[in-house]
Amino acid sequence: MDVTLLASRLPAETPPRALRVLIVDDHLLYAEALSVLLGQERSLEVVGIAGDGRAALAGAAELRPDVVLMDIEMPLLDGIAATRLIRERLPGTKVVVMTALTGDEHQERALCAGAAACIRKFSPAGDLLEAIETA
Repeated sequence: MDVTLLASRLPAETPPRALRVLIVDDHLLYAEALSVLLGQERSLEVVGIAGDGRAALAGAAELRPDVVLMDIEMPLLDGIAATRLIRERLPGTKVVVMTALTGDEHQERALCAGAAACIRKFSPAGDLLEAIETA
Protein backbone atom coordinates (compact mmCIF):
# COMPACT_ATOMS: atom_id res chain seq x y z
CA MET A 1 0.00 0.00 0.00
CA ASP A 2 1.25 3.46 -0.88
CA VAL A 3 1.91 5.40 2.34
CA THR A 4 1.63 8.78 0.68
CA LEU A 5 -1.77 7.85 -0.69
CA LEU A 6 -2.88 6.81 2.79
CA ALA A 7 -1.56 10.03 4.27
CA SER A 8 -3.43 12.09 1.70
CA ARG A 9 -6.69 10.47 2.82
CA LEU A 10 -6.24 11.46 6.46
CA PRO A 11 -8.26 14.50 7.47
CA ALA A 12 -6.22 17.67 7.68
CA GLU A 13 -5.90 19.21 11.13
CA THR A 14 -8.21 22.14 11.43
CA PRO A 15 -6.77 25.07 13.31
CA PRO A 16 -8.71 26.12 16.40
CA ARG A 17 -11.28 28.83 15.77
CA ALA A 18 -10.14 32.30 16.78
CA LEU A 19 -11.93 33.91 19.72
CA ARG A 20 -14.25 36.62 18.45
CA VAL A 21 -13.77 39.87 20.41
CA LEU A 22 -15.92 43.01 20.61
CA ILE A 23 -14.12 46.08 22.01
CA VAL A 24 -16.23 48.61 23.92
CA ASP A 25 -14.65 51.92 24.89
CA ASP A 26 -15.73 55.53 24.47
CA HIS A 27 -12.15 56.59 23.67
CA LEU A 28 -11.92 55.68 19.99
CA LEU A 29 -8.14 55.98 19.78
CA TYR A 30 -7.74 53.51 22.66
CA ALA A 31 -10.28 51.12 21.12
CA GLU A 32 -8.59 51.26 17.71
CA ALA A 33 -5.16 50.72 19.27
CA LEU A 34 -6.52 47.66 21.10
CA SER A 35 -7.96 46.42 17.83
CA VAL A 36 -4.55 46.65 16.16
CA LEU A 37 -2.84 44.94 19.11
CA LEU A 38 -5.37 42.11 19.30
CA GLY A 39 -5.45 41.76 15.53
CA GLN A 40 -1.84 40.58 15.64
CA GLU A 41 -2.86 37.52 17.66
CA ARG A 42 -3.78 34.47 15.58
CA SER A 43 -6.04 33.21 18.36
CA LEU A 44 -8.18 36.38 18.33
CA GLU A 45 -10.45 38.09 15.81
CA VAL A 46 -11.74 41.59 16.53
CA VAL A 47 -15.29 41.64 15.17
CA GLY A 48 -16.25 45.19 16.13
CA ILE A 49 -15.82 48.33 18.20
CA ALA A 50 -18.59 50.05 20.16
CA GLY A 51 -18.35 53.47 21.80
CA ASP A 52 -20.92 53.18 24.59
CA GLY A 53 -22.93 50.65 26.57
CA ARG A 54 -26.01 50.76 24.34
CA ALA A 55 -23.91 50.18 21.23
CA ALA A 56 -22.23 47.31 23.10
CA LEU A 57 -25.61 45.62 23.65
CA ALA A 58 -26.58 46.00 20.00
CA GLY A 59 -23.15 44.91 18.78
CA ALA A 60 -23.05 41.86 21.03
CA ALA A 61 -26.54 40.79 19.92
CA GLU A 62 -25.63 41.16 16.25
CA LEU A 63 -22.01 39.94 16.22
CA ARG A 64 -22.22 37.22 18.90
CA PRO A 65 -18.64 37.64 20.15
CA ASP A 66 -17.02 35.11 22.44
CA VAL A 67 -15.54 37.90 24.56
CA VAL A 68 -16.46 41.55 25.09
CA LEU A 69 -13.74 43.92 26.33
CA MET A 70 -15.78 46.45 28.30
CA ASP A 71 -14.78 49.85 29.65
CA ILE A 72 -16.54 50.90 32.87
CA GLU A 73 -17.06 54.63 32.45
CA MET A 74 -19.00 55.35 29.25
CA PRO A 75 -21.91 57.51 28.12
CA LEU A 76 -25.52 56.32 27.71
CA LEU A 77 -25.01 53.06 29.64
CA ASP A 78 -22.01 52.34 31.84
CA GLY A 79 -19.91 49.20 31.53
CA ILE A 80 -21.25 47.60 34.71
CA ALA A 81 -24.88 47.80 33.54
CA ALA A 82 -23.92 46.74 30.00
CA THR A 83 -21.99 43.77 31.38
CA ARG A 84 -24.97 42.65 33.45
CA LEU A 85 -27.32 42.90 30.44
CA ILE A 86 -24.96 41.11 28.05
CA ARG A 87 -24.49 38.26 30.51
CA GLU A 88 -28.28 37.97 30.97
CA ARG A 89 -29.07 38.08 27.24
CA LEU A 90 -26.02 36.18 25.93
CA PRO A 91 -24.88 33.81 28.68
CA GLY A 92 -22.25 32.24 26.40
CA THR A 93 -20.52 35.58 25.88
CA LYS A 94 -17.81 36.38 28.41
CA VAL A 95 -17.00 39.94 29.48
CA VAL A 96 -13.58 41.23 30.48
CA VAL A 97 -13.92 44.65 32.09
CA MET A 98 -11.16 47.22 31.55
CA THR A 99 -10.79 50.25 33.75
CA ALA A 100 -8.46 53.13 34.44
CA LEU A 101 -10.19 53.58 37.78
CA THR A 102 -8.31 52.57 40.89
CA GLY A 103 -9.85 50.90 43.86
CA ASP A 104 -11.11 47.40 44.41
CA GLU A 105 -14.77 48.45 44.55
CA HIS A 106 -14.84 48.84 40.74
CA GLN A 107 -13.44 45.37 40.22
CA GLU A 108 -15.90 43.96 42.75
CA ARG A 109 -18.85 45.65 41.01
CA ALA A 110 -17.68 44.32 37.63
CA LEU A 111 -17.34 40.77 38.90
CA CYS A 112 -20.73 40.95 40.63
CA ALA A 113 -22.25 42.06 37.31
CA GLY A 114 -20.95 38.87 35.69
CA ALA A 115 -17.55 39.85 34.32
CA ALA A 116 -15.12 36.96 33.94
CA ALA A 117 -12.20 39.26 34.75
CA CYS A 118 -11.37 42.86 35.46
CA ILE A 119 -8.10 44.38 34.27
CA ARG A 120 -6.59 47.82 34.66
CA LYS A 121 -5.99 49.76 31.44
CA PHE A 122 -2.39 50.38 32.43
CA SER A 123 -1.63 46.63 32.72
CA PRO A 124 0.86 45.01 30.31
CA ALA A 125 -0.55 43.71 27.02
CA GLY A 126 0.29 40.15 28.05
CA ASP A 127 -2.04 40.44 31.06
CA LEU A 128 -4.88 41.57 28.79
CA LEU A 129 -4.30 38.72 26.35
CA GLU A 130 -4.26 36.23 29.22
CA ALA A 131 -7.51 37.63 30.60
CA ILE A 132 -9.20 37.30 27.20
CA GLU A 133 -7.99 33.76 26.60
CA THR A 134 -8.89 32.52 30.08
CA ALA A 135 -12.33 34.17 30.05
